[in-house]
Amino acid sequence: MGFRQSHVLSEDEHAWVRQNVLRLRLGHGPRDHGAIAVPRGVGQLDELSLARLALLLGVSPRELATRPEDLAAHLRKKLTHATQLAAAGAPEDARAEAEAAWQEALRLAFPLSARHAADFLARQALAAQRPLEAITWILRALTTPLDADTAHRSDLVSRLGAALMLTERYDVAHAVLQSVTDLPTPANTQALIAHAASLLLQGRFDDSVHAYSRVLEASGNLAPRAEAQAWIGYGAALGLVGDVPGALAATARADEIHQRDPMPDLITGLNANELWCAALAAPWAEARRLVADALHGAHDPFARANLYDTLVFVLCRGRDWPAVWATCTEALALLRQGAGGSRMLKARFLWARAVAARHLGRDGALQDREWAEDLFDLVGSRGHRSLLPPWPDDPCSAGAASLLDGPDDAVHLGQGIVGRESEPHRASAPLGFEP
Repeated sequence: MGFRQSHVLSEDEHAWVRQNVLRLRLGHGPRDHGAIAVPRGVGQLDELSLARLALLLGVSPRELATRPEDLAAHLRKKLTHATQLAAAGAPEDARAEAEAAWQEALRLAFPLSARHAADFLARQALAAQRPLEAITWILRALTTPLDADTAHRSDLVSRLGAALMLTERYDVAHAVLQSVTDLPTPANTQALIAHAASLLLQGRFDDSVHAYSRVLEASGNLAPRAEAQAWIGYGAALGLVGDVPGALAATARADEIHQRDPMPDLITGLNANELWCAALAAPWAEARRLVADALHGAHDPFARANLYDTLVFVLCRGRDWPAVWATCTEALALLRQGAGGSRMLKARFLWARAVAARHLGRDGALQDREWAEDLFDLVGSRGHRSLLPPWPDDPCSAGAASLLDGPDDAVHLGQGIVGRESEPHRASAPLGFEP
């Protein structure tokens, strides 16, 4: 800032100092600012008194005598540059620029700019699969003073829930998302979808069906991506409660949206729903072949781990306990190599291997069972036990109803998936694994 020879600020600069001092005193909270006093008379604030004020407030004299709108514009420019760096494929540079903007916004007491910077950093961390970092930045964004935009708050909370689900704390994610699901408005559609997904991942499949139904009440008024995600999730939930026709119908609705507005990243979900329906309702040998074929063509480690999970389900249907034990052991080895590191999948494989070992009279069954139960409790997904074979010594599991028991209504699976006409399927509980 260039001072005149008299070292006295102009009338405009004097007004900017007063505005900045007031904002900084309010923004910095309960600091001891009792000694801060800006001379009221124009022309009475010289370079020395300005430097004293700046030192007390933790800013530079130049910043203190700059128009507040210009300071805010400088912060917006830094965030715009960070966005451009991210779009240009320089995420680390974008991260450094946004972190610098966040620190500067806090120092200059511009909470809205600080929130935007934290929001940007949270999105970047979530996209890079760094959930703990994303949670940190989302909490920082939520704890800065918010404006009256409830849609933005819902978006932040839904992303906080998504980050928590990446850490596999499904019960905690559900508790967080519950706070923004009171009204099914367009403002919190993503929060409602994430809430339904959290129920699904906890193993509360019936509740998840109802939650997705709530989202789809607004079907037709949703953005194509949100509607497709909701139909895929609804199809998955229906499949997990045993409603194969409903699951296939929901998946078909999602596929129709995909055909109109291609979203290649959703194809995995569409295929997974159809394959799960085949695992439930196709003849046992055919279901096993279909899952094995899909596994043979999958190269992504996490996708392979999920396919192993479906294969274990099919093998449990056929009570092929040696194959269950071997497949679970192979899948656990894959997880140890870093295939997504899913503790829920690890718990499912440990439980199924424990049951298989118990049937086969092998050592290690009780240890696997204990580890599985600990992991189910840790991630808050004990409900997934309903999809796994019952413990052989459990009297409560004797005579459990089979998913495959039902009337002789035809089950029509999707294209390329062989269904069974003579032994159809209906929803039942608890879930069984009879071939």
